[in-house]
Amino acid sequence: MSKRIVLLINSTAGTVQRQGGDALVARLREAASWADLDVRDTGDDPAEAARQACADGPDVIAVAGGDGTARCAAQAAHDTECPSALIPLPLGTANLLPKRLYGERTPEQILAEAKDYREVALHAGLINGEVFFIAATAGFPSRLAEAREAARPGGKGGRKLKAAWTKARAALSIAFQPRLRVHVDGSDATFARASAAMIVPGGVEDAFGVSHPHAGPARLETYAFYPRNIGDAASITMMALAQRWREHPRVKQAWADSVGLTGRRSIPIMLDGEPESLKPPVRISLAPEAVRFLAPTE
Repeated sequence: MSKRIVLLINSTAGTVQRQGGDALVARLREAASWADLDVRDTGDDPAEAARQACADGPDVIAVAGGDGTARCAAQAAHDTECPSALIPLPLGTANLLPKRLYGERTPEQILAEAKDYREVALHAGLINGEVFFIAATAGFPSRLAEAREAARPGGKGGRKLKAAWTKARAALSIAFQPRLRVHVDGSDATFARASAAMIVPGGVEDAFGVSHPHAGPARLETYAFYPRNIGDAASITMMALAQRWREHPRVKQAWADSVGLTGRRSIPIMLDGEPESLKPPVRISLAPEAVRFLAPTE
């Protein structure tokens, strides 16, 4: 008996349109010809479309849209305790979750191979009920992400570039100021003062590794960064490339069950590459094996 796949496609997503729209759907249908495929447009409410797909209970829910559409589907799967496994296709801008699961495979490759994939349940971080599977990054890198968003296609060119430049300057202005206080496991004591922090469910090796995906330890690996100048920032980057950033004197690392972030102002934060701003204090907890995905065996 063939597997049932619901393919949720956000036809309004810019990345989907640039891939050819209807032509993309035709290619995905062909790639998934081994399955009973039900293609559904998400319309204006990807979250509701994902919740409905979960309620229908297919074997697999594949998601074709931008990064936001993939996050909506994962959120719905977590909130509804979805019985289906997810396949987030790499049709976004950052594609952090698809890259963790599928490396550099194309959407067509993923659907064609999915009949041989296994299920893997990934840990999620939780912030105000929102899930993330790769990393929550707070501080100046999130301001840089806002500049990236401002520079995306759409809108008037001159105004767009001016807005992006303004946000980039704002990010650089706080890059070397420790405006964040990081707390671990509910302690009132400050673990670190930092200009940036990164919290990774399951740990960096598993979230950003190149081997086939694993959930990793059921804890939050937490990094606090406080570069004093551009030289510190460059050396942290170089040591990160050599996978030795834990050794840098301007980096503190800990494993925790929960993490708190405080500051005097709203905290810019990215959840799996999507920027937003949250009022302090921000509490991050772990949801073990929160959502099931289909992923390659090797």
